[in-house]
Amino acid sequence: MDATRSGRTIIGSVVFMDIVAYTKASDRRQLAMKTALNQTISEALDGMKEDDRIILDTGDGCAICFLGDPEDAMYIAGAIRAETMKLDGPSAQVLRIGINLGPLRVMSDLSGRPNVVGDGINVAQRVMSFAGEGEILVSRSYYEVVSCLSDDNKRMFQQLGVLRDKHVREHQVYSLNLAGPGGAEPVEIGGAPAERFAASELQRLRFAGARLAELIGPLAAVITERALTHSIGYDAAIDQMAAAIVDPGDKAAFVQIAKAPLAGARTIGELARTGQDSSATPPRAILGAAFDPAALAAIERHFTDHMGPLAPLLVAKQKAQCATLDELTARLADLIEKPEARARFLTAVARRATAG
Repeated sequence: MDATRSGRTIIGSVVFMDIVAYTKASDRRQLAMKTALNQTISEALDGMKEDDRIILDTGDGCAICFLGDPEDAMYIAGAIRAETMKLDGPSAQVLRIGINLGPLRVMSDLSGRPNVVGDGINVAQRVMSFAGEGEILVSRSYYEVVSCLSDDNKRMFQQLGVLRDKHVREHQVYSLNLAGPGGAEPVEIGGAPAERFAASELQRLRFAGARLAELIGPLAAVITERALTHSIGYDAAIDQMAAAIVDPGDKAAFVQIAKAPLAGARTIGELARTGQDSSATPPRAILGAAFDPAALAAIERHFTDHMGPLAPLLVAKQKAQCATLDELTARLADLIEKPEARARFLTAVARRATAG
């Protein structure tokens, strides 16, 4: 756990899940189900930095607290649910899942292990309590933030209405369908990826996944695996991966590069570096480049003055789409609704740049 977060109240996303009818199962079956769930969660989180999430065991399930990109919560939840649906025998299980975004206080328990308390995790549990078997429900606060990040995200949610928990607290709840409106949730297509893709296609898809990570961050690993599992054909897999890219220009460049003939290059990574295919417009080479930490921190501080505790999440999201600090500043300014506040933000950033 990041020591700078310990003892602080932050805004984070919580995935709260439990195994349906877990307490009615025998001890041997409970052990098999929890072992399988723990393994599934570990694989879903593989590649994500430990400082970006905290896992709490709840007995009949778990709570995963995400301290970074809020989109991680819904995609990881979907990946875990999809994998558990494949289990059979004693480990077979059905999950119900609730997701919330809210205040979390990060602290250490009596054994020195990281722990999380606060309304953010309490609401996630109550939203989960409304879910049916195999269902993912989210709170209004989570929906409002994630749906603003892209139009594709907005189409994944359906409002269910206001529900009241056992404490007589009302919650506006949304159902999450990762396939979008009217679409069935993705199911695994028969056969392992190696049976449906040529070796050269698998290699290109892996390099495309690395390119995707430059654009959207660690979530790319989950999306790449989903594309390998749920797509028939190389082009369909690339289209599924591209759907996670918010910026239309980056999305078009990603698809064009990924689907372009290799023209003598051995890998898609080599093609992107050398530009051997003159018909392809390569994505901006310096996307994801390390910005000056002091300048970036100053921009985030000024942005927080206008956007509050959600500012770090918005900065991280926009940073992944920008090649320069000037571009980042402009994108953030567009998110500030009031013209006078927007002007103050731009003035503060410019003054700091001039002084630096």
